[in-house]
Amino acid sequence: MRKLVAVIFTITIIFCFLIPFESFAYNTFNQHKLKGGVGAYGKDTQYYYIDSTAGSQEERINWSFNSCHTTSRLGITTPISFRRQAGLSSPVIDIYQYNDLPSNYLAYTEMKLIGSGTIDPYKQNWDYGRIVLNTPGYSTLSDFNRRGTIGHEIGHAMGLAHTTASTFIMTQLGSGRTVNQPMGNDLAGINFLY
Repeated sequence: MRKLVAVIFTITIIFCFLIPFESFAYNTFNQHKLKGGVGAYGKDTQYYYIDSTAGSQEERINWSFNSCHTTSRLGITTPISFRRQAGLSSPVIDIYQYNDLPSNYLAYTEMKLIGSGTIDPYKQNWDYGRIVLNTPGYSTLSDFNRRGTIGHEIGHAMGLAHTTASTFIMTQLGSGRTVNQPMGNDLAGINFLY
């Protein structure tokens, strides 16, 4: 009898490793996020602003925002609802393009409080995110990787931190990122936060 139980147990364990399953491993900034949310499923649309310095990236930026909230390709619904705004009156994500860092930096995101400047996202929520595409590094990328870099920085502005799996948008390009739009793991992180 013991032998039969051991065989059944062994077979069960083997099947557990053979059956595929999806797991999520998103990272956040200690669960801190945009104070105003990401759109509440269209009930409270948020806005982004593209500065003239990043005007040449307009199509890629719009595509990246659309890939965040048009997620039917994955069967996952998120609360993300963003529209582009022409001015700086109320956007929660601003995008610029500068030549201010060495070429090994592609882009960066700063989390900001109105009237207080840049904050540490691991310590508190923020009013808006400021994305800067760094021309010396960013301009060397393929179209695919430019879109991925913009999407990655949008993820930071919404509250997602780095991961290490190559199939997640929140993995740094230098760590082997192979996607250019949010995947299930990334969207699960957004759903967790909002």
